Amino acid sequence: MKFLKSVFVLVLFFTIIHVNVKGQSGYNPLLVNEVLEENILTPPNLAKIELEDSLNPFRYRVGVAMAYEENLAKKELLQVGDHYLLREVISIPTAKAIGVYFERFDLEEGQTLNIYNAKMELVQGPYNQNLNEDGGSFALPYVVGEKIILEFSSQIKSSFDINIKELAYFYRGVPDASKGARDFGDADACQVNVNCSEGNGWENQRDATVKISVKDGGGFYWCTGTIMNNSNGGCKPYILSADHCAENSTSSDFGQFVFYFNYQGVDCNNPVSELAVNFKTLTGCSRLAQSNSGGNTDSDFLLVELNDTIPKNFDVYYSGYDATSTIPNVGGVGIHHPDGDIKKISTFNGNVTTDSWGGVKQNSHFIVNWISTANGFGVTEGGSSGSAIFNSEGLVIGTSTGGASICNNPGSATDYYGRMYMHWDRIGTSVDKRLDLWLDPAATDSTNNLRLSGTRRPCLALPASVETKFVEKDIFKIYPNPANQQINFEVINSNISVKIFNSLGQLVTEKNQVSRGTFTFNLKPGTYIAEAYSEKGIQREKFIILQ
Repeated sequence: MKFLKSVFVLVLFFTIIHVNVKGQSGYNPLLVNEVLEENILTPPNLAKIELEDSLNPFRYRVGVAMAYEENLAKKELLQVGDHYLLREVISIPTAKAIGVYFERFDLEEGQTLNIYNAKMELVQGPYNQNLNEDGGSFALPYVVGEKIILEFSSQIKSSFDINIKELAYFYRGVPDASKGARDFGDADACQVNVNCSEGNGWENQRDATVKISVKDGGGFYWCTGTIMNNSNGGCKPYILSADHCAENSTSSDFGQFVFYFNYQGVDCNNPVSELAVNFKTLTGCSRLAQSNSGGNTDSDFLLVELNDTIPKNFDVYYSGYDATSTIPNVGGVGIHHPDGDIKKISTFNGNVTTDSWGGVKQNSHFIVNWISTANGFGVTEGGSSGSAIFNSEGLVIGTSTGGASICNNPGSATDYYGRMYMHWDRIGTSVDKRLDLWLDPAATDSTNNLRLSGTRRPCLALPASVETKFVEKDIFKIYPNPANQQINFEVINSNISVKIFNSLGQLVTEKNQVSRGTFTFNLKPGTYIAEAYSEKGIQREKFIILQ
């Protein structure tokens, strides 16, 4: 790796505890005098980056990847009292913030990772072995400023695997302390914070809205997403956003998306600093369904499923939807993260029409005009992409593709939202091109749920005491795979329910209250997904029935 220089700094460590949801509480900070090597990297060419951004204005890029390969397990541990420590100090001059992306992140019991900023404030952690259960690729939320300090701590001198693959150099779209509280992030001044009076009555929709750090090849982008309910319930962690947010994202990239929950001010004022925002994060997802061309020939949607269940203490809302052809004739709101800022709310009246975004798929989008409200004139900006527009009943009716609304002239321009009606089943026939097979898996030939209410836990299907946790091999075994017509299920965990879905996501058959033992299903040739539900969680397995 290339550095401008290496310097040695004398650091007196003290910490301000800010516990991340995936970490462990009760960590005792250590007071250590230590000479540390500071790795100072050459920043990328900002002029080149800004030129590239000017040629692609509808994707709000906020960072670029920088190679930085470092296996912390190869570094020497320092014994301090009854702990073993090592620290890595990384600086990138001119960076607004730095993110860390791992090829491997695998901790053992009694091991933690803390992340500090240049002021020695503990902004992330302590993270423990529960952070990344498979030990593979991973990412952490950004740290504001030009310097980041990683501290690994272990109660015993034992093996671990923390292998840094690359860094994210953030050059915009993150809080800038030099601006003061008035400009907490980069959003324009006319935007309305979601906890102003305009947000009264929209608290559920607020709690369904998340900020997403999208990794797409060598770039990092802000988008907005919405946590969605589905007709089977069960608190599945589905997030709806826009196709153009992740047009070129690979499976590995999706595994390094970072989702920010409750990233909002406590009232109508901007926070003094990001440390005053009580947000939580989860990392990693898999793509379920996605349209084709970022809205140019379709309605521009993306549906992902988080790798982790959303914990109860996040207190989120699973939003309902309206996928009918109805055009709203009364008001509603859009809730979003413009420029990656804290959550904002924009208000529209009944003046909604339909048109296409790219001129190909007719009536694929709603056209929305925003209105002035008590605390501003909410519009959209880069980072609002993928955010939901909610009708007067609080149901998602579309997702943001783009538009021309700006604070300088907010009432003169319109914004475009891809319609749920089009997302539903009018973009393609395969399971990865439509929403209905995911959001309405309970549909039959005679019944469907084009409209579904939102919910908080217990999300219909599961009692409030049950966490939806995905497990690997704890509930059942399936064999042979592939099989000829008959597939065998060996039940390991008593009192389970099993559902079989076909390749379109449709429920084929199910068994309830199954005890230990072996049973069979006779199925037609094809690819299937088996899901088993127990007190331990959910086990999901794909299998094939041959011709």
